[in-house]
Amino acid sequence: MSRTALVTVVTCNYLHYASALASSCQRWLPNHDFFVVLVDSLPSGVNLPDNISYCIFADQIGIENWARFSFQYTPFELACAVKPYAMRYLFNANYTDVIYLDSDIDVYSPLETVRQSLETSSIILTPHLVTPLPNDDRRPTEHLFLSSGIFNAGFVACRASAEGQRFVDWWANRLQSDCFIDLKKGIFVDQKWLDLVPGMFDDVSIIRTPAVNTGHWTLSQFSLTGNHTTDFRVGQDPLECFHFSSLLPTNPNEFFRAQNRVSFESMPSLAELVSGYHKKIKLHDAQNYSSLTCSLTKMTDGTPIKAAWREAIRRNVVDFRDVANPFDVASNPKLVEQFGRIEKKARRWREDWRLATQEQIDKKNKLKKWKNTIKYWLSKFRR
Repeated sequence: MSRTALVTVVTCNYLHYASALASSCQRWLPNHDFFVVLVDSLPSGVNLPDNISYCIFADQIGIENWARFSFQYTPFELACAVKPYAMRYLFNANYTDVIYLDSDIDVYSPLETVRQSLETSSIILTPHLVTPLPNDDRRPTEHLFLSSGIFNAGFVACRASAEGQRFVDWWANRLQSDCFIDLKKGIFVDQKWLDLVPGMFDDVSIIRTPAVNTGHWTLSQFSLTGNHTTDFRVGQDPLECFHFSSLLPTNPNEFFRAQNRVSFESMPSLAELVSGYHKKIKLHDAQNYSSLTCSLTKMTDGTPIKAAWREAIRRNVVDFRDVANPFDVASNPKLVEQFGRIEKKARRWREDWRLATQEQIDKKNKLKKWKNTIKYWLSKFRR
């Protein structure tokens, strides 16, 4: 008999999103168990949302050296890195199918397309693009997805077959220390790894209907129509689940930071969908949970963790190999000082935004400006 688990991974300040997702899953998928994996701890006096029955703390799902694993990543990177471990944990709990959903997804139907795919395939992925985009100056472009990933990692379904478990084990292994953002090196957290999956694994199904894991990337290819009364459609298909990536209840227009091919004016159904979702998020105690601070951003003495310190642990630098818990200043009072000593060296490790100070960015921009000025005057002189 098949048993399906739905799972999302969040920090405590995203619990209102998880609660909203739980409500839609409980409505449309009542026979599936819904799990929340929490990567940090709940502050004293804060309770879980009432509709979340199954909550697992990430340090309890079998990740080795959790303190070092969680220290090496930002909270966002960590939530991404935990996904395959959460899926494997649920396979070990005898679930035959596991569907991972980002917490900012809302479900609008029983996910029939996903169910049918899981009957015949072990690994289910959803691509960002299923039709070519115009080669113009608008966003998004196809170049974006060459950098950030062909498939969207906010929705991944898997069956507990030998191939499905082999995929989850491989993905977990890669995210053990390589779930960070460095576009120059071709890494975008957990997502870019999925580009390799169709070539490396059998039994992979790519859901090409735009109605599953619909997002801002989809609406540059297919129009959203309908409303809450007549139901929404994406292209010709009834909407199954929408991924509200880049949509903030405090700033509805944040959606357009990621793309400018559609607008609320050009797509009124999108405006209604977003408005309805924002109202729903607020009903799930958004004001309370959004104000919480992730406990993984500071050392035990309250010192904010710097990017260079995380990178030192991720690289397993020899100076810190004996540090079992990099957060713990109480057992190692000189730990902050020790981290401080490697900061200058750490700047040579990475060239991406995490280790670039504002001073370095300003200096680089100033140098670029001077080079352009020199080029301009040299070209004038040569004439």
